[in-house]
Amino acid sequence: MCDLDGVVYLGNRAVPGAGAFLRAAEAAGWQVLLVTNNSARTPATVAEKVERLTGYRPTADQILTSAQAAATLVVGLRCLVLGGEGIVDALTRVGYVPAGHEAARQIDAGRGA
Repeated sequence: MCDLDGVVYLGNRAVPGAGAFLRAAEAAGWQVLLVTNNSARTPATVAEKVERLTGYRPTADQILTSAQAAATLVVGLRCLVLGGEGIVDALTRVGYVPAGHEAARQIDAGRGA
């Protein structure tokens, strides 16, 4: 398991040697899992960023976000989604239909009226 921000990249710059390390680890037979506490992005978006910055191409299945971890904790519960694409994607993947998402946006949009 490897953290992303500060380990593989810093903002929009790769940490020197990170891509080479990840490729070498995979070539040596290690299973690479990249983890992040950023819940805003989907695993596919995170994988694209890692590849763009480091040259290492992970699959979306190699990415674990905090939204995915949280989604496993609320299975079977009723919840209102107050978040972005990453959270909606994670909840959808565990079987939720986030019906409250648009209602939350409407409430937020009317806040200043």
